[in-house]
Amino acid sequence: MLSTDHRIAEILLSYVKHEQFSPRANDLFAEIQDFTAADFGINSVDAQGMLKKIADEFGIEIPVEDAEKLDTLRALTDYIQARS
Repeated sequence: MLSTDHRIAEILLSYVKHEQFSPRANDLFAEIQDFTAADFGINSVDAQGMLKKIADEFGIEIPVEDAEKLDTLRALTDYIQARS
């Protein structure tokens, strides 16, 4: 089973149009953990869908007031790990 960070990265990268990011790349998470949605070219509508998909994947809810603070992949991963 994939680790939490890799599961989140795979979901995030399913929204990314850039081929330079591969969810199977070694050390991918280390390279992208401080990226924002804007760095990936993800718009606000896609970001909402992505957060919903991640919340469903981990069986949690992400309130809007929390979602607004989750500005990097690292912050999102830390948030999920604290609640899973």
